[in-house]
Amino acid sequence: MKENNKKTEKTKKTGKTEETGLAGLLEMSVMLSWKTVLEKNRDKLRGGPGLTQETAWKILEVSSPKAVELEYDVMRELTLPRARMQKLVVGEDGRHYDMHEFCGEGESDELQMWFDITAYWENLEKKKTQTKRDRKRERKEKVRRINGLTDESNRGILER
Repeated sequence: MKENNKKTEKTKKTGKTEETGLAGLLEMSVMLSWKTVLEKNRDKLRGGPGLTQETAWKILEVSSPKAVELEYDVMRELTLPRARMQKLVVGEDGRHYDMHEFCGEGESDELQMWFDITAYWENLEKKKTQTKRDRKRERKEKVRRINGLTDESNRGILER
C-alpha cells in the first residue's frame, strides 16, 4: 500500500478502508447533521443530505436572492468550508441542479453538495420568456400607478 495516498489507508488487521481526507470528514459531518438542518428549514427544503444528485436538497423557494441564500445557509449549517467550484447541472430527468464541490488542497478526494433548483429555475425561465413589449407595458403601468395616474384618475381629466 502506498504511503502517500491521502484518500484512504488500509488497515492490515481488519482489511477495512477508512476515510482520512478532508472530504471523508466533511461527509461524516453532513451525515450527522443533515436531518437537523432539514427540520429547521422544513418549509423551505425537502430531501437531503445532498451528497448525490439523487439525494439533492430540493429548494422550494422560487425568488432569486432567497433561493441562493438558502443554499449557502444550508452549507453553513452543515459546517462546510467555502466550495472550490460551483456549477449548474441539468440532469437526465430534465431537472436543474446546483452542484458545489469541496476538495482539500492537494487531495484527490472530493465532496459534492447537490441542490435541486428546478422550481427556482422554472420561475427564472418564465421571467426571461416575457416579450420586450410585455416588460415595457408593465414598466409603464407601474410608473403610472406610482405617480397616481391610473386610467380611472385620468378619465375625468381627459373628458374636460
